[in-house]
Amino acid sequence: MVSAIENQTLLSGRVIDRQPHETVDRWDVIRLEVRSADDTETHPNLLGETVGGQLSVAVNRDELPDGDLKGWQFTGRVRLAGPETVTAVPEGAGLGRPTLTPPVE
Repeated sequence: MVSAIENQTLLSGRVIDRQPHETVDRWDVIRLEVRSADDTETHPNLLGETVGGQLSVAVNRDELPDGDLKGWQFTGRVRLAGPETVTAVPEGAGLGRPTLTPPVE
């Protein structure tokens, strides 16, 4: 298995859906419509070309609100962890947890 170089992206997008991760019990996968993929001050951005597309991000379940997140706004640091594997940088890394804002009705 080949791993990606150390990288981070400040990602923002609208949640399309949420499902349990197929192999990691403590993760959920949220699929996003990507609105921005900005550089961070410390690491290369490998996801800049995802703006306007969809991207699945694995997130620690305990860092997400409960329930359906469809339409919520996600903003947080993510990293390309391997081929087709994007993970949210966990709160334990000391960079905060992702934020999710409910849609305005």
